[in-house]
Amino acid sequence: MTASVEVPQYVAEETTARWPNVGPQWVSEAPGELRQLCEQYGAIPETVLPARYGLVVAVQAKDRELIMKGSPDPDGPNQVKVMSALADLQVGPTILESFSTDTGFWTIMTRIKPGEPLRNLGASLAPPDKLATILRPLVNQPSPSSTLPYIGDWLRDRLEDDALSDLAPGRTVASETERSEALSVLSELTDAGAQGLCHGDTSPGNILTGENGKLYLIDPRGMRGEAAYDVAVLGLKSAMTVSPETRVSDLAKAVGVDVGRAERWAAIALAARV
Repeated sequence: MTASVEVPQYVAEETTARWPNVGPQWVSEAPGELRQLCEQYGAIPETVLPARYGLVVAVQAKDRELIMKGSPDPDGPNQVKVMSALADLQVGPTILESFSTDTGFWTIMTRIKPGEPLRNLGASLAPPDKLATILRPLVNQPSPSSTLPYIGDWLRDRLEDDALSDLAPGRTVASETERSEALSVLSELTDAGAQGLCHGDTSPGNILTGENGKLYLIDPRGMRGEAAYDVAVLGLKSAMTVSPETRVSDLAKAVGVDVGRAERWAAIALAARV
């Protein structure tokens, strides 16, 4: 019989606060669903991995190591569409199975080893050419689905929200002036923008190291967009030894996207507090 794995307390609190209609029931049912999945795959749970809005468990199956991820996030089906597209480009883990339940969504995927997040290895020290290896394949790729929400609409909602609460610890909502300027730039970008493949959340915590130092993307936002936005976010969040402007510019050149466009996305991302 597979050992029981419970939803960590901090995950239970975060998911219940964000999705009060389904969060409590998901917290109650997820351990049993995981147990059934482990029995189905002949797997033994090894480690509960850090996550804010889900139960993510590394398991040892009969012939391979896997990740089983469950979450009440209603965007799960959209996220797995992007994950599959990233896997096809060999910059994401292979998806073995995904399905909805009454309260959430499960994804079973291969495990990236050693799997250390780039944020733990000093993302600011990674040269632009190295980071570009995971973003260059996304350039000019079509969206995996025309029904995915658009990243520009999500950003607009954040910029127009005077009481934005989905913020990183210690951050506050940008000033009305900064957000107004960002909204103007956003309108210019979206009027002439591509709506193709986009990860949507390229923070160093969503980049894992694989064999021989190869990098992989995990946990996409599940939206349409463009690689220049991903460049902007990763540039901002890996800029410590140089200015954010320099980091975004250098990364844009390495990836092969328009530098000016990436810089404007960066200004929007800053104002939207992503």
